[in-house]
Amino acid sequence: MRRTIILAKQYWVLVLFCASILFPLPYFLLWFYFIQAVPAPNTNYHEQVNQIDAKITDAERAWPIYREAMRSRLKELEALNRASSVNKSPSEVKSLHDQDPEAWTSIVTTVEALHDVLEAVHHASSRTVLGLDLHPTYQDYSAEDQTFLFPHASMHRKPWDHGNASADIAVRVSKLHATSLATTLLPHTEMLRLLQGLLAADLAIARQTQDSERVVKNVESGLGLARHFANKRLAVESLLAEICVQCFLDELQEIHADGAIKFNEEQKVRLKRAIEGLDVFALFEPAVECSANYDLVQRFYTNNGNGDGHLTNDWLLLLRLTDQLNEGGTDLRPMPESTIDAIGEWVLRPFLIFAKPTRAEVMEILAQHEELLRQAWRPPYNRQKIQEACDQIKQAKLPVGMSNNYDYFVGVYDRLVLLEAKRRAILESLSLTQPESVHEVSQ
Repeated sequence: MRRTIILAKQYWVLVLFCASILFPLPYFLLWFYFIQAVPAPNTNYHEQVNQIDAKITDAERAWPIYREAMRSRLKELEALNRASSVNKSPSEVKSLHDQDPEAWTSIVTTVEALHDVLEAVHHASSRTVLGLDLHPTYQDYSAEDQTFLFPHASMHRKPWDHGNASADIAVRVSKLHATSLATTLLPHTEMLRLLQGLLAADLAIARQTQDSERVVKNVESGLGLARHFANKRLAVESLLAEICVQCFLDELQEIHADGAIKFNEEQKVRLKRAIEGLDVFALFEPAVECSANYDLVQRFYTNNGNGDGHLTNDWLLLLRLTDQLNEGGTDLRPMPESTIDAIGEWVLRPFLIFAKPTRAEVMEILAQHEELLRQAWRPPYNRQKIQEACDQIKQAKLPVGMSNNYDYFVGVYDRLVLLEAKRRAILESLSLTQPESVHEVSQ
């Protein structure tokens, strides 16, 4: 009996010993497999976004004209920006005539010195599109655009080098972040804002001198520049386009209310043509924003060659780098607040291999989101239709870092309805007949 007990104890000791060796082995193998698996982005979503005007000929692109006109005049344009401020409306600039004569004189002198740039803007603003393609790094731009848009970029060894990055963040992860569509730099928007400031200043001078022809040319150019702001319909570009349209339509309303400037019939026809050609809703395209999420999928997930894959360690490192947490995603915290949380994160990391949704499931969800947005943002525009699409998209569970909140487009719709009403009112003031809307807008 005693011998049996001793043998039993030895048996359990042996079992525990073997278990202590064998059970952790699969876990460590899983850890090794998880750490070794890295995303391999192979789709350039910048190129896909650029397809929006890929068939446009060079003769219809405004960017080369803007670039050449501004290349040697940036200092004067920046000086005008400081004097009048791009954020000031022409009416506010015009008020400097009485409030600050010295500043007004400086603005008039600078605008006169920039006459050649102004003429180039009047010419280029009538072209169909801006025609500047976006790229993930500054090296992908043409030599002319590199010099003009990124004058100090050559000082950096790599476009994804971040001196303040934490030591545990791989260079690979920094590159994944810096070259994604979600972090695309838009330096051209600052250049176009300088041109908007030039047109606004010249319009202020035209109102002060009651030069109706000068007013018409600046309004035509301002509305054309707004279309160019929208470029690839990224949200920031579209927002700046909306601001530009608002600026010049507001001025026309003030001019009409003031009554000091009278337009002849030929000028009214030109103004009507410019305003009738303006489709304020076409300045935005919410579905384009889905491209940023598509791009993040290939930076978060592995690819098994069949369109599926699992989350990687790079996903957590990217979140640590960007600190962009999205509500409704996974419960894993990329930045633990305590030692216990940190240990828990490290223990649970390899189990991301089995996390849902998988790459294929996320791509299917995003495709549904894109279709919902395309169907909602089309004529006849309807607020309820847009809100329902946004609410449906918010219910989807996506990994932290991917956005499924498009509610701001409901606010965009509300603003554009007011802008469309203003557009119609101005057309009505220019004509005895009731103008037709570019699109039917349903409340």
